[in-house]
Amino acid sequence: MTLAVIFAVANLALWAFSFIFFLAYIKRKTSKENVLAELQDEIDKMKADIDFHTDRDSSLVEDRVKNLKTFLEDTDKRINLLFRETDRQRSQERTYAALGRQSSHTVRAAAPGLETGSGGPFPGETGQVPEDGPQGIFPGIVGAAEPISPKPLPLAEQVAGLYRAGFSPKLIADRLGVTQAEVDLAVALLESRGSSKA
Repeated sequence: MTLAVIFAVANLALWAFSFIFFLAYIKRKTSKENVLAELQDEIDKMKADIDFHTDRDSSLVEDRVKNLKTFLEDTDKRINLLFRETDRQRSQERTYAALGRQSSHTVRAAAPGLETGSGGPFPGETGQVPEDGPQGIFPGIVGAAEPISPKPLPLAEQVAGLYRAGFSPKLIADRLGVTQAEVDLAVALLESRGSSKA
């Protein structure tokens, strides 16, 4: 009977010890300090995760902003270049038109009796002779069978004159009816002659 009592007392003591141990464990786990510490750890982890993602997203945003700024600067440069080229081309066209008007006034002023009627064509342009004949304009001069036209300047001289007047090679090529490569070659020769003289 003593063995059963000893076994029962040992069992009761083990149960009491287990109860007290688990009660202390539960109190320790559910204590205010422990709960606050766990919450603080969770909050710290969340903050670290948010900081990581925020840094990554902000670096992506900064890269996109930098790329956008570069694109806008490039676009502004191209727009400014387009405006400058347009202004330069308009200026060249105005200069060319003014030169054309000036040369036509110079020819008409140099030979005032050559015009027929009221502002008609020059007698050599259509191959027609005025009704009163060439003697009516210049007495004693017999008219030629074919109209006399001045010899055109060589291509290099025409290109040089237009290039010095400020025209672009493309505009010169369009005006003279030649390729831009020919104009570029003539300009290069002109510049090499100018540099060799200097």
